[in-house]
Amino acid sequence: MQNDREMYLLSFDEARSNELLIRKFLLSKASKVRYTMRHEGWGCGLLIILPFILPPKNYFRDMKFKETIKNLGKDFIEQKIDNTLYNDVANSRNSRFHHYFYRLSKNTTAEINKMTLLDSPYGFEDPTFYIDDLMIGSIISHEPVFVLYLTQEERRSLNQKGIVFETIEDNL
Repeated sequence: MQNDREMYLLSFDEARSNELLIRKFLLSKASKVRYTMRHEGWGCGLLIILPFILPPKNYFRDMKFKETIKNLGKDFIEQKIDNTLYNDVANSRNSRFHHYFYRLSKNTTAEINKMTLLDSPYGFEDPTFYIDDLMIGSIISHEPVFVLYLTQEERRSLNQKGIVFETIEDNL
Protein backbone atom coordinates (compact mmCIF):
# COMPACT_ATOMS: atom_id res chain seq x y z
CA MET A 1 0.00 0.00 0.00
CA GLN A 2 1.25 3.48 -0.88
CA ASN A 3 -0.10 6.24 1.37
CA ASP A 4 -3.89 5.86 1.12
CA ARG A 5 -3.66 3.73 -2.02
CA GLU A 6 -4.26 0.02 -2.40
CA MET A 7 -3.07 -2.29 -5.17
CA TYR A 8 -5.60 -3.53 -7.73
CA LEU A 9 -5.10 -5.68 -10.83
CA LEU A 10 -6.63 -5.99 -14.25
CA SER A 11 -5.38 -8.88 -16.31
CA PHE A 12 -5.78 -10.41 -19.74
CA ASP A 13 -9.28 -9.80 -21.19
CA GLU A 14 -10.21 -7.25 -18.51
CA ALA A 15 -6.99 -5.33 -19.16
CA ARG A 16 -7.50 -5.35 -22.93
CA SER A 17 -11.18 -4.38 -22.81
CA ASN A 18 -10.64 -1.54 -20.31
CA GLU A 19 -7.37 -0.21 -21.73
CA LEU A 20 -8.78 3.10 -23.00
CA LEU A 21 -10.47 3.92 -19.67
CA ILE A 22 -7.32 3.07 -17.72
CA ARG A 23 -5.13 5.05 -20.14
CA LYS A 24 -7.36 8.13 -19.77
CA PHE A 25 -7.34 7.72 -15.99
CA LEU A 26 -3.54 7.39 -15.76
CA LEU A 27 -2.90 10.28 -18.15
CA SER A 28 -5.28 12.53 -16.21
CA LYS A 29 -3.53 11.81 -12.89
CA ALA A 30 0.14 11.17 -13.62
CA SER A 31 2.93 13.73 -13.95
CA LYS A 32 5.56 11.38 -15.39
CA VAL A 33 6.01 8.02 -17.07
CA ARG A 34 8.84 5.52 -16.84
CA TYR A 35 9.63 3.24 -19.76
CA THR A 36 11.96 0.28 -19.46
CA MET A 37 14.27 -0.47 -22.35
CA ARG A 38 13.00 -3.66 -23.92
CA HIS A 39 14.95 -6.53 -22.43
CA GLU A 40 15.49 -9.32 -24.91
CA GLY A 41 17.60 -11.56 -22.76
CA TRP A 42 17.34 -15.29 -22.92
CA GLY A 43 15.70 -17.76 -20.59
CA CYS A 44 17.06 -21.05 -19.42
CA GLY A 45 16.90 -24.55 -20.81
CA LEU A 46 17.44 -25.01 -24.55
CA LEU A 47 17.77 -21.28 -25.07
CA ILE A 48 21.00 -21.18 -23.08
CA ILE A 49 23.09 -21.69 -26.23
CA LEU A 50 21.12 -19.25 -28.41
CA PRO A 51 22.93 -16.06 -27.32
CA PHE A 52 25.97 -17.40 -29.15
CA ILE A 53 23.93 -17.93 -32.31
CA LEU A 54 21.39 -15.07 -32.02
CA PRO A 55 22.62 -12.37 -29.64
CA PRO A 56 20.06 -10.19 -27.85
CA LYS A 57 19.20 -6.95 -29.64
CA ASN A 58 21.41 -3.98 -28.72
CA TYR A 59 19.00 -1.04 -28.73
CA PHE A 60 21.80 1.44 -28.07
CA ARG A 61 23.00 0.86 -31.65
CA ASP A 62 19.53 0.75 -33.21
CA MET A 63 18.66 3.81 -35.32
CA LYS A 64 14.93 3.38 -34.76
CA PHE A 65 15.48 3.35 -30.97
CA LYS A 66 17.65 6.47 -31.28
CA GLU A 67 14.74 8.11 -33.13
CA THR A 68 12.37 7.16 -30.28
CA ILE A 69 14.74 8.74 -27.76
CA LYS A 70 14.96 11.87 -29.93
CA ASN A 71 11.15 12.17 -30.26
CA LEU A 72 10.64 11.96 -26.49
CA GLY A 73 13.86 13.80 -25.67
CA LYS A 74 12.58 17.24 -24.72
CA ASP A 75 10.55 15.68 -21.89
CA PHE A 76 13.39 13.48 -20.59
CA ILE A 77 13.89 13.67 -16.82
CA GLU A 78 16.43 10.98 -16.00
CA GLN A 79 17.68 7.47 -16.63
CA LYS A 80 18.10 4.89 -13.86
CA ILE A 81 19.69 1.48 -14.07
CA ASP A 82 18.72 -1.10 -11.48
CA ASN A 83 17.50 -4.67 -11.09
CA THR A 84 13.74 -3.91 -10.90
CA LEU A 85 10.93 -4.34 -13.38
CA TYR A 86 7.21 -3.54 -13.53
CA ASN A 87 6.02 -2.18 -10.20
CA ASP A 88 9.58 -2.28 -8.79
CA VAL A 89 9.79 -6.06 -8.48
CA ALA A 90 13.44 -6.96 -7.86
CA ASN A 91 15.08 -9.46 -10.20
CA SER A 92 18.39 -11.21 -9.67
CA ARG A 93 21.27 -9.10 -8.41
CA ASN A 94 23.00 -9.41 -11.77
CA SER A 95 20.02 -8.12 -13.76
CA ARG A 96 20.33 -4.58 -15.08
CA PHE A 97 17.39 -2.74 -16.58
CA HIS A 98 17.52 0.73 -18.12
CA HIS A 99 14.58 2.92 -17.08
CA TYR A 100 13.85 6.22 -18.82
CA PHE A 101 11.67 8.79 -17.06
CA TYR A 102 9.71 11.41 -19.03
CA ARG A 103 7.53 14.31 -18.00
CA LEU A 104 3.96 13.82 -19.17
CA SER A 105 3.61 16.76 -21.52
CA LYS A 106 1.34 17.24 -24.53
CA ASN A 107 4.08 15.57 -26.61
CA THR A 108 4.47 12.43 -24.48
CA THR A 109 0.71 12.18 -23.94
CA ALA A 110 0.17 12.36 -27.73
CA GLU A 111 2.78 9.60 -28.23
CA ILE A 112 1.04 7.40 -25.65
CA ASN A 113 -2.35 8.05 -27.26
CA LYS A 114 -1.05 6.91 -30.67
CA MET A 115 -1.01 3.37 -29.29
CA THR A 116 -2.35 1.39 -26.35
CA LEU A 117 -0.76 0.95 -22.94
CA LEU A 118 0.27 -2.50 -24.12
CA ASP A 119 2.23 -1.02 -27.04
CA SER A 120 5.13 1.18 -25.98
CA PRO A 121 7.33 3.38 -28.16
CA TYR A 122 9.88 1.37 -30.13
CA GLY A 123 12.54 -0.22 -27.92
CA PHE A 124 10.57 0.30 -24.70
CA GLU A 125 8.08 -1.73 -22.70
CA ASP A 126 6.17 -1.71 -19.42
CA PRO A 127 5.12 1.93 -18.90
CA THR A 128 4.85 2.95 -15.26
CA PHE A 129 3.00 6.09 -14.22
CA TYR A 130 3.74 8.39 -11.29
CA ILE A 131 2.33 11.40 -9.52
CA ASP A 132 5.66 13.00 -8.69
CA ASP A 133 7.48 10.01 -7.13
CA LEU A 134 4.35 8.06 -6.14
CA MET A 135 3.67 5.09 -8.43
CA ILE A 136 0.01 4.95 -9.45
CA GLY A 137 0.09 2.42 -12.27
CA SER A 138 2.36 -0.13 -13.86
CA ILE A 139 1.72 -2.02 -17.07
CA ILE A 140 3.23 -5.46 -17.65
CA SER A 141 3.02 -5.32 -21.43
CA HIS A 142 3.69 -8.94 -22.32
CA GLU A 143 1.10 -10.48 -19.96
CA PRO A 144 -1.06 -8.13 -20.24
CA VAL A 145 -1.52 -7.01 -16.64
CA PHE A 146 -2.27 -3.56 -15.25
CA VAL A 147 -1.23 -2.95 -11.63
CA LEU A 148 -2.93 0.15 -10.25
CA TYR A 149 -2.53 1.88 -6.91
CA LEU A 150 -5.86 3.55 -6.24
CA THR A 151 -7.55 5.52 -3.52
CA GLN A 152 -10.98 4.24 -2.52
CA GLU A 153 -12.55 7.19 -4.37
CA GLU A 154 -10.61 6.41 -7.57
CA ARG A 155 -11.56 2.72 -7.33
CA ARG A 156 -15.24 3.59 -6.87
CA SER A 157 -15.13 5.98 -9.81
CA LEU A 158 -13.59 3.34 -12.09
CA ASN A 159 -16.04 0.69 -10.77
CA GLN A 160 -18.91 3.00 -11.76
CA LYS A 161 -17.50 2.99 -15.30
CA GLY A 162 -17.78 -0.80 -15.33
CA ILE A 163 -14.26 -1.82 -14.37
CA VAL A 164 -14.07 -4.80 -12.03
CA PHE A 165 -10.68 -5.20 -10.38
CA GLU A 166 -8.95 -8.22 -9.01
CA THR A 167 -7.19 -7.70 -5.69
CA ILE A 168 -3.94 -9.26 -4.60
CA GLU A 169 -5.96 -11.51 -2.30
CA ASP A 170 -7.90 -12.80 -5.34
CA ASN A 171 -4.61 -14.09 -6.76
CA LEU A 172 -3.16 -15.76 -3.66
